[in-house]
Amino acid sequence: MNTYPSSDNADQYFNDRQYARKNVAIDAYVRPLGDSKSLVKVLDVSETGFRMETAVTFDLYNDIFLSIPGFQSLEANIIWHRENLYGCTFLVPLHPAILDHVSKIFAQQESLNNIA
Repeated sequence: MNTYPSSDNADQYFNDRQYARKNVAIDAYVRPLGDSKSLVKVLDVSETGFRMETAVTFDLYNDIFLSIPGFQSLEANIIWHRENLYGCTFLVPLHPAILDHVSKIFAQQESLNNIA
């Protein structure tokens, strides 16, 4: 029996997570095993996984390789999907120093509209 969330309760699952998410804006590529790569936008990342947005359809529970510019490919598994958003878990968690480096390089710029 898997412990992954359904698409219906994905928000609750990720709001209760153990590791903090870092908001990022990364144009990256995802390649399922035995398939071609597709462009995605990584929206947030933690030591244990990431959330991405894409127009491409991927199968749930598929193993994928995430290619972030300047870093080696990271193997992950797709654990939830809702519309054009996907949640993925890394097969090997990121080292905290790698996470900090990625989040600094690709930090999401706060919109001027969000500054009060």
